[in-house]
Amino acid sequence: MRWWWGLLSGFLFLFLFGGGRAEVNCVTCHPTELKVYTHPSYLHKRCGDCHLRVEGLVDRGKVPIGEVKWWREVELLRGEYYLPLPGRMSRRPLVVKSEELEFEDLLSPDLASSLKGPKEVPKFKRVYPCDVVQGVSMSVALCLEASWPLEAEVDCDGGVRGFAEGYATVQKVWLDGLRPGEYRCRVRAHFLNDGETQREVEFHPREIDAVNFPPAGAEGEISAEIREVDGVRYLYLYSPGRVRVRVGYLPGNLRRKARKEIRDEAHRELRPLKEVATYACYRCHDRHSLGASHPVDVVYSPLNGKVRGKPEGLPIFGGKVTCASCHEPHTAVRPYLLRKQGKELCLSCHLPRYF
Repeated sequence: MRWWWGLLSGFLFLFLFGGGRAEVNCVTCHPTELKVYTHPSYLHKRCGDCHLRVEGLVDRGKVPIGEVKWWREVELLRGEYYLPLPGRMSRRPLVVKSEELEFEDLLSPDLASSLKGPKEVPKFKRVYPCDVVQGVSMSVALCLEASWPLEAEVDCDGGVRGFAEGYATVQKVWLDGLRPGEYRCRVRAHFLNDGETQREVEFHPREIDAVNFPPAGAEGEISAEIREVDGVRYLYLYSPGRVRVRVGYLPGNLRRKARKEIRDEAHRELRPLKEVATYACYRCHDRHSLGASHPVDVVYSPLNGKVRGKPEGLPIFGGKVTCASCHEPHTAVRPYLLRKQGKELCLSCHLPRYF
């Protein structure tokens, strides 16, 4: 009978975790493991149901900006942006800073999340001239808008060409060295992790009106993280409006300290196990039913002469017997997520003469 439970668990795993994008959360560092019996919250990756967070703890210290080695400056128009991280940059903690918004963040490659691909077929929405600069010759910017981040190459009449750096849902490609006259350009776009498309656009440099994208400060907050796509790491940025962002890294003497600090921060706000072990169960299970077959939240005391000096193969949380002492909180091979079966479970704590 158990073989079909294992088969069903496998199908559920593929259905629930096979696609889409994963957020930076517990499963980023702790991969999900399924057995025959699995706790529903764990199955659906709702770690917060049981691992409750404590509000109001001290935040991570400020980034030592004076020590940062600045690497790149990026302008976001709005939407999502992916900047490829070459070589060593993909393994270093990154500092992301915006002077305009007083935004500052330290990102660790140890917490890189994975991206599978779009849930729907990516669409190329618009291609249009959106800016012009007059000099000895003219420079024109083409703006590209899509439903999924893309990079692009533009090839125009007269050998004029332009390239976009990185993948973005709203991309700007500059074309330099233009003269007065009509231009016809072909845009070849490659979607991040998903196919290619082409578009043609015609324009006259002297007939272009600049498009003003609203600044991010007037629209909302920006966010940053490190994501991995097909084994390649990217700096991911999101902005609701136009903003300039600087990207840098810390020197070697601060790099290891920063990575440890970020890892520690992921656990810093979690309640201790001795609190979670039973209290979390009460959030879904009735308090009267949990202690029906065996008392919970009681002190394990060998002094009464009825139990062993210490349990064999069962955990004790804060000196107490809790729900998690007898039940696996995540996944198990036995019904009711039991750590052991029948009398064997009882004899892990109780002396044989009482059975």
